[in-house]
Amino acid sequence: MTAESRSVLIVGAGPVGLFLGLALQQRGIPCILADRRITDSQHSRAIGIHPPSMALFERIGLAKQIEDAGCPIVRGLAFCGRQRLGEMRFADAGGDYPYIVSVPQYRTESLMRDALRDTEARRLQGYEPLDLEEHDDHVAVTLRNGVGEETHVRASYVIGCDGRDSWVRSRAGIPWRGGQYRDRYMMGDFPDHLPEPDTARIYVSGEGLVEAIPLPSGMRRWVLRTRRNGHQLDPTDFIREVERRTGERLPGLPENGLTAFGIQHFVAGRVVQGRLFLAGDAAHIMSPIGGQGMNTGWMDAWELAAALAGECDFNSYNRIVRRRAAVAIRRAHHNTLVGRPSSSPIFKGMFIRTMLNTPLRGVWLRRFTMQGLPRLVSA
Repeated sequence: MTAESRSVLIVGAGPVGLFLGLALQQRGIPCILADRRITDSQHSRAIGIHPPSMALFERIGLAKQIEDAGCPIVRGLAFCGRQRLGEMRFADAGGDYPYIVSVPQYRTESLMRDALRDTEARRLQGYEPLDLEEHDDHVAVTLRNGVGEETHVRASYVIGCDGRDSWVRSRAGIPWRGGQYRDRYMMGDFPDHLPEPDTARIYVSGEGLVEAIPLPSGMRRWVLRTRRNGHQLDPTDFIREVERRTGERLPGLPENGLTAFGIQHFVAGRVVQGRLFLAGDAAHIMSPIGGQGMNTGWMDAWELAAALAGECDFNSYNRIVRRRAAVAIRRAHHNTLVGRPSSSPIFKGMFIRTMLNTPLRGVWLRRFTMQGLPRLVSA
């Protein structure tokens, strides 16, 4: 049994917890990260790092490393089958980062862990919270690892960056409101055979959305909305279904197999309670169509670090995180609706063509580059 004291205990050392640790270290605030994982994940999971997030990575000194590890996506094309409906060039949104950087999540996390090793932050690997007691001037937390060893941490504040099933949120008794979508998807990473390795594609059809997103090392992620709820495809059926909807024949088999997933939307009733805070997926969950989830979590982390450093107040953090989550969830909901099966794909195609070939394109461009979200402290 050990004991130690730090200003901040971060529960969860995924992408948001790691970023928060770096933002706190930059401000000279000591912290401990408690990570229940014993080994680091090697799954790609989230991949898109949007321009506002690249500006944040620049502030913590990792923008160049992120760019080197990933591949830039400079535009998006929309199709109905093989018929091209229009395009968006992300440079038209302005800013210092006229592209979305595609990086597997495990690589982004690895870069942040490497950066944290050069700081005073401490990572407790394999530890989960067991008990928590709030006092007037601190929070006492007991953590335990897989072999029963306990450590006690006395912290001024505890931050829940521990995901959808947050222990911190549950322990605080904070309401979690939202629900499940009926939509189901499958995805797989294949060798990229398309001619533009810097271009993302979406396809609309009567059966639903198909996405094709570039990855580093000559790979591309294909995301397919399944036709029946809960219906899963084997690789051969997946390849056949992509070809039927898009006209594209995928080469080879998916690296690391296929992944099936559902989608949901939830928001915490509050993200500040006494000396307890929430950020990232512990505070909000949204449909991944559009790739906003991890990026909004980084915005939370940057602003929470600022609040803990006294640059803004905690009430403002609570207000802006929930407001930003509401806007992002609404945008993700609209993206999900566009991707659903349609008895009139021609009319859906006409709508997308109109959005991409008139001044209305600027609305979608801002959404797909995550511009215009409520912010408390910008980069």
